Amino acid sequence: MYFLERRGATGTTVTATCTGLVGTLIPAGSMAQDEAGYKYVSLSDATIGASGQVDVVFLNLSTGPVGCPAGTLNKIYKAIPGWSGVTNASAGVPGSDEETRADFENRRRNSVARNARNILEAIRGEILSTVENVVDVYVTHNPKKTEQKAGVSQYPLTPGSFYVGVYGGSPADIAAAIWRKAPPGIDMNGDTTFTVADKEYDPPYPEYVITWQTLKPVSLHVSVTLKKSDYLPSDITQQVQQSVLSAFNGTDGGLRARVASVVSAGRYYAGVYKTDPENIDILGLTVSRDGSSWTTAVTFGIDEIPVLDVSNIGVKLQEA
Repeated sequence: MYFLERRGATGTTVTATCTGLVGTLIPAGSMAQDEAGYKYVSLSDATIGASGQVDVVFLNLSTGPVGCPAGTLNKIYKAIPGWSGVTNASAGVPGSDEETRADFENRRRNSVARNARNILEAIRGEILSTVENVVDVYVTHNPKKTEQKAGVSQYPLTPGSFYVGVYGGSPADIAAAIWRKAPPGIDMNGDTTFTVADKEYDPPYPEYVITWQTLKPVSLHVSVTLKKSDYLPSDITQQVQQSVLSAFNGTDGGLRARVASVVSAGRYYAGVYKTDPENIDILGLTVSRDGSSWTTAVTFGIDEIPVLDVSNIGVKLQEA
């Protein structure tokens, strides 16, 4: 359909902080292991900075919706001199056994603009359609002559520039996709760079430094309050947590939480109710970015990808 095929199984993607000696290079392909024994491979080169640490995006070599809770990717699988530790402060973005219908439709809709150039939708469509293991993409621009702050994170966009935020995928593939569709001579924003060589020419090839933002994982917290009842199953807490996770990740058939999106508590009511339609009574359902300030909806920035750990889904049973 539309010359697109539904993508096959993908692995869980997670950002982990690597620590060690300043200046140590952790090359792409470096491996870490989680507490369940799953092996993860880093997607890009990373150098430990002056702080003694660097954030690195890892991909699970095993495909499917494998959870990677916060703090569980904590073992270096293959030692590299100068690299001493690894841990993930936030949960990973689960992979899938097959691209969901909702994700396929989102990619199909964005791919329509691929044949264009110099428009934001073309860049996003090109990345989503051609770069393997990409989890999410956001593209915007600042056409003004002054710096502008974008989104709830107030991300600074330089004058006359465009912005691409990406999570997952190899730097070489991301840079090539941006280069194929980006307007020439326009400034870029972000914390990640890769040099692309234009091999349409004879050597020495012209080279272009492509810049984009690697999205930062930000944890969502969910609080569910149920009316206490002797008729509820003994594992109601676990069932509710799994229903919320399923909705958040889009495995329930709906849209998953995405970069720069508004995550509404209302998204989770149906799944929670379905755990026990005859006996469940939902007294409250709220969400939070910090686990202390609760509301019915939260918004994520253009440089943030929401993640959800089961430990951040609270279920309370109380008298009505």
